Amino acid sequence: MAVQPITRRGLVFGTGAMMATAAAPAARSGQTIDLTWGDLIPGGPDHLTDTIRDLIGYHTASFLQLLPTEVDRTVVEDYNGQQVRLPGYMVPLDFLSTGVTEFLLVPYVGACIHVPPPPPNQIAMVRAETPYETSRYFEAVTVAGRMQTEHLSMDLAEVGYTIGEADVEPYGWR
Repeated sequence: MAVQPITRRGLVFGTGAMMATAAAPAARSGQTIDLTWGDLIPGGPDHLTDTIRDLIGYHTASFLQLLPTEVDRTVVEDYNGQQVRLPGYMVPLDFLSTGVTEFLLVPYVGACIHVPPPPPNQIAMVRAETPYETSRYFEAVTVAGRMQTEHLSMDLAEVGYTIGEADVEPYGWR
């Protein structure tokens, strides 16, 4: 059973809703696991419910700054080597003439551009199988690929996950 995809409004305006969405059951038989950003927080989003409720109407970056240090630096290893699908916003790291092949996937618009960036467990480095054609930052996309926990330190941010062999589609297209 897969988690129903969130609405475009939910992706654009409701990162808190994305985090509060229940985790999809882990598919261990080669199926793709539909993830939310809350699934990538140790212990899941349940411990954040009161914080989310208190911060409704505030910018997501404010919410992410309140995450406890031990939670925001820790990654969930349950999805290592699994085929996953995760919606988010693209922060391109390269613009080739054929499209973008490496980018950061983040849960909200503006992440990694203003300070502070999201915590490592809310950023994935994506390596696309084929170049994705885009000419802008923060395009809403859905990424499907093989997830690994991998700590990367970059100028823009600390990254906690990588998604390789990725297929990238505009958000909502399936």
